[in-house]
Amino acid sequence: MEQSYEEAVTEVLDILNHTRMEDIKKISPKFIVYLKQHSSKTYIPNLDHTQKLKDMDLKPKTKALMCLIYRDYFCCDENQKKEYDKKIFEAELEYQKELQEKYNSDNLFKNKTLKEPKLMQTTTLMENKKQNVFQKILHIFFKL
Repeated sequence: MEQSYEEAVTEVLDILNHTRMEDIKKISPKFIVYLKQHSSKTYIPNLDHTQKLKDMDLKPKTKALMCLIYRDYFCCDENQKKEYDKKIFEAELEYQKELQEKYNSDNLFKNKTLKEPKLMQTTTLMENKKQNVFQKILHIFFKL
């Protein structure tokens, strides 16, 4: 069994230990035995039971198990189960929509602007030859 799953089961059992007995009686004894068999023997959950369940820092698998327990054992009738399933489905659609917007291939490169390659400026060095007086005179003489 995967360690993170075992830790999640241990957290669920810790939550159930701090739940009213009348609520625990709604859960199948076989399921509770299953949870006890698959819990981690070394992991000790550090949960603050003074907070509400939604405010606790729970592992994602713990949240999934708690959703399963709520749906299967605490929903009173089929209408409540269907309504709960609808909320879960809508939340999943919203999550998938956020992921699609976040990782959309069109948006991934949107912020990056294409820069034109810089043209290299070449400078040539020219020799600056100063003509001496004799060369100037010769130059003038040849022009005439």
